[in-house]
Amino acid sequence: MESSAKRVDDELKWSIDIQEIPHKSEVSYPVFRWIFGEKDGITGGKLHAWPFHGIFVFKVRAKEIRFTSIENLLKEIDSYGWGKPPHIEEVFKDVIETKEMSPLKNLEEFKQVSEELRQKWSKLIT
Repeated sequence: MESSAKRVDDELKWSIDIQEIPHKSEVSYPVFRWIFGEKDGITGGKLHAWPFHGIFVFKVRAKEIRFTSIENLLKEIDSYGWGKPPHIEEVFKDVIETKEMSPLKNLEEFKQVSEELRQKWSKLIT
């Protein structure tokens, strides 16, 4: 007999968007976000890609785990049976590359890198 949790998970999917995070410099920067659940209903978990910090934050219920390794991240997500989030490899690569650029030289470079990520990631969610 299959558990009811498995039946619920089979009906849920990953959705993606970009959140704008305000920065103290009065500009914002993009954070890629995945939500596992129904489009406008039940949420199983959330995953955020923080490019300037070089980390992924996975939140399920009251648990929050930070990852710098895609292998460990995917292993944790797989333990829930949710499948691989769409575009995870591309976004992971962007996050690592952005972190490797740090520290950025000035505010203009920060704005430029943010805009490049925003444009690149916007193509993934359309």
